[in-house]
Amino acid sequence: MGTPTAAGTAFWHGVQPGSVALNGALYYVIMPITARLDIISRTAAENFTETVRKANARMPFTCAINGVQYSVSAMGVTSLALGSDALEPEETVPDGQVVRQGTVVAGRSSSNTFYMAFDYLGGYQFGFGDPPLRASRAVGGLGPLIIDGLPYGVGNLCKRPANCPPTGPVPAGMREFMTQRNNATYADQQARPAGTGKAIIATNKDIGRMLVGVQPHGGGGTDFDSLKLWLLELGCDNAVFLDGSDSVMLHARGKFWVQPAIRKDRSNTIGLAFYA
Repeated sequence: MGTPTAAGTAFWHGVQPGSVALNGALYYVIMPITARLDIISRTAAENFTETVRKANARMPFTCAINGVQYSVSAMGVTSLALGSDALEPEETVPDGQVVRQGTVVAGRSSSNTFYMAFDYLGGYQFGFGDPPLRASRAVGGLGPLIIDGLPYGVGNLCKRPANCPPTGPVPAGMREFMTQRNNATYADQQARPAGTGKAIIATNKDIGRMLVGVQPHGGGGTDFDSLKLWLLELGCDNAVFLDGSDSVMLHARGKFWVQPAIRKDRSNTIGLAFYA
């Protein structure tokens, strides 16, 4: 199992919405782009998978995945190393703002990363910087694969005759010739082994569908360059990645298809739930 294979526009209609499918090493769920986003927050000293189970019991979701990268306090690091219990929620800080109903409810500013925002009237929006406070639900601290149709990757690329600088800002007059925008977060992830765990969200506005996908950590898999190419072939206009490695998690149809490593289960506090 490795790189997913594209199936054109038929891909989006070939799987029953809300069911879990496997393509290469990627487990994925396809939903209408109108699917509602909500935030799962761990507020007690319990494993994050238990928080997810409770959230699904209260209001069953179509699927849920892990959220943004996070930092653990010095005390929390010691507790993870020496103990076996879940951390108190305050020992973990998401590396990106979490917004609910116009208020930052968790996390720190991460203005050099990307966000995904959901509004009940405007749907999904993706962009650079901290998430907009006007959003109904939003998360920052994400990495870019495709933003508003422009692929991100290792190095700036432009069509001739433009001569892009290899990294950094691109002059305004060259932007219309860009075919790829450099991003350091992407480059860091691309350099990791192909089997590193991945969690992605992608949309195809023309078809009116969205994809939530998780590649388990370890074993077979694909790198971000191959994954991005596959999403472009599927006509995705936006795609972002969340916390990866052994943090990745996917819950759907009443069960876990991918579970995080125990240390991450004990420390993570934020997940994303989708209701189609």
